[in-house]
Amino acid sequence: MATPLKMSIRLSGEDPQALTELLVEGVSDYRDLWPRTARLYRVSQARRFRTQGRSAGTPWPRPSETGERDVYRFVKAAILGMTPEQIEERALLWAPGRERLRPSFVSATHPEHVDTRRATSQELGSRVPYARDHDRGRGRAPRHLGGHPIPRRDLTSLGRRFRRELLAEVAGWARDVAQRAEADVPRLRSEDVRRLRGR
Repeated sequence: MATPLKMSIRLSGEDPQALTELLVEGVSDYRDLWPRTARLYRVSQARRFRTQGRSAGTPWPRPSETGERDVYRFVKAAILGMTPEQIEERALLWAPGRERLRPSFVSATHPEHVDTRRATSQELGSRVPYARDHDRGRGRAPRHLGGHPIPRRDLTSLGRRFRRELLAEVAGWARDVAQRAEADVPRLRSEDVRRLRGR
């Protein structure tokens, strides 16, 4: 007889959602889940860039609130044909075809997009070398762009909405796996049940 799929959720920490652990027992290969989580991740990252970090709960500082206010936002505005005011909602965004960072997080076909899948783990993110600098707020911009300290703009934390969506996605996948496993268990005919009971 097949072992039933068991799913348990353990919550811990001051903010339980921040440390949600999902354990699905009886499954040793999650590779059919990874396309779902990858899609969800890319949608979440697109939302993060579109909302300037607000969707993940960590709003990015506007260029006028950082060292970018003195030189960088004027250079960027000139390059993009915008006013410095329009640049305020375009932190880490450039024009299509002129950017690496956003597409590396949101496009599965971007050469610097990371989606490494193994039987029990998945790694998602970006290979853009300066992504880590923006995420952690370290380093300096090139001198010709003002040489200002790089402001911290969180790119990797998992916001509450993403965690809720991820948990729902995993739960849906687990239900699908359980249904498939149940369908694979042969149905006993009534005469087989009687025989097993010794009647």
